[in-house]
Amino acid sequence: MAPAGWTPVKVPLAAAAGLALWVVALLWIQPSLLVGLMLVGPFVAVPLVLALLPPPRPGAGWAKAWQALRVLQAPAAIGFALSFRHGEGTTAALWTLPWLGFAGLVALAGLVRFLRHRGRPMAEMAIDAGLAFLLVGGIWLTVSRSGQEVLGFGNPIALLTAAHFNLAGIAVPVLAGLAARRLPGRLGTLAALGAVSGLPVVAAGITLQAQGVRLVNTVAVAYFVAAMLLLAALHARLALRPAPPASRLLWGLSAAALPVGMALAMAYAASEVTGYAISVGTMARTHAVINVFGFALPALVAWWVVDQEEPSPSPGQTTNSANSAKGRFA
Repeated sequence: MAPAGWTPVKVPLAAAAGLALWVVALLWIQPSLLVGLMLVGPFVAVPLVLALLPPPRPGAGWAKAWQALRVLQAPAAIGFALSFRHGEGTTAALWTLPWLGFAGLVALAGLVRFLRHRGRPMAEMAIDAGLAFLLVGGIWLTVSRSGQEVLGFGNPIALLTAAHFNLAGIAVPVLAGLAARRLPGRLGTLAALGAVSGLPVVAAGITLQAQGVRLVNTVAVAYFVAAMLLLAALHARLALRPAPPASRLLWGLSAAALPVGMALAMAYAASEVTGYAISVGTMARTHAVINVFGFALPALVAWWVVDQEEPSPSPGQTTNSANSAKGRFA
């Protein structure tokens, strides 16, 4: 059942408007391919995630707060984009502050959810982590646009970190959590655990590599790739289970695309072993495009289609499939 005072989003107007704003931003700002792909996060992926999730706690007050947060998303995303109209420095960093504040509120919602269910089950913790990771993206966006170094890291590492956490950072754990809800079991738990731990493990690997520790980043990326293969397997199972045809098609697409994108990530990270280096530009044209348009967005839309087309369980119905289908509104 939906929490009191909250109605599931029937039409993702914020995501549709965000898509239009993303196109406008591309035409006006004319960013690099990497930045253009990063803007998909604040303009499209984040509003889709917020449309799929109920308020962190039941009650009319929390419902109003959640609605207000969804309203704040669009102007914050515009500030995110406008920061790239300026060169690195104070002005560009100031334009990121609305997004940083918004990301902080989303992370706070994740904390409230976590305290409510106390970290169990793993599917819920994955969703909490996805909301929290958005703040990491906001922080590194501000660092990147300021042109300053933090903890010894500046651009391009700061920009790449912002790009990952403002899209994959929220989308991957939330998608893993939603999938684990619908298909509870060992595979779902492991996929959710990998989604939560994978990005911090990679961040630690990058940090240690910068300190001269060899191979650790390759191992860290290999761990994350393995976790993403579990998520791809989970989406493949979803595609074979009863669901609206459009959702099954989109889950199948995401299941096929994710291993390709992660194979490229593994090849990029293993360059110190293989000696074959892949440029950041090549990764943006391949790995990033595949993961954004082949994996993340199709999977998020698949969950929205499920909400629109699957009937609500009748009174007294308690089958696992019904509970799983509507579990995210519990």
